[in-house]
Amino acid sequence: STSSSTAAIPNNNVKKSISDTKLMNDGHEIPVLGLGVALTGEATYEAVKYAISIGYRLIDTASEESYGNEDQVGAAVNGTNTTTFVTTKLWDTDHGFYQTLEAFEESYQALGGQRVMDMYMI
Repeated sequence: STSSSTAAIPNNNVKKSISDTKLMNDGHEIPVLGLGVALTGEATYEAVKYAISIGYRLIDTASEESYGNEDQVGAAVNGTNTTTFVTTKLWDTDHGFYQTLEAFEESYQALGGQRVMDMYMI
């Protein structure tokens, strides 16, 4: 016997490109694919610049305590005229109201301010 209600089965054959986006609840779009950056120093800067040059529009990093590269990500993104969605994350030991506010401000400044940080994950 078959059920009258069937769940939607995702089409795994759908190809995604780095230019595909999803609409978020607030009306903004977020790229579906991005570059996760866990490198440090000049390698971070060069990797992000290259990724943006070939079409990546989402760059994912984490707090200075974690990856230590937010400043390089910010410099690379700010050095382009391309709209790039940047996410960063709160470090495990920074949870708590005041610690989170302080950690957010540090990430915000390291990434270069409002032009860069789009999402802060806790």
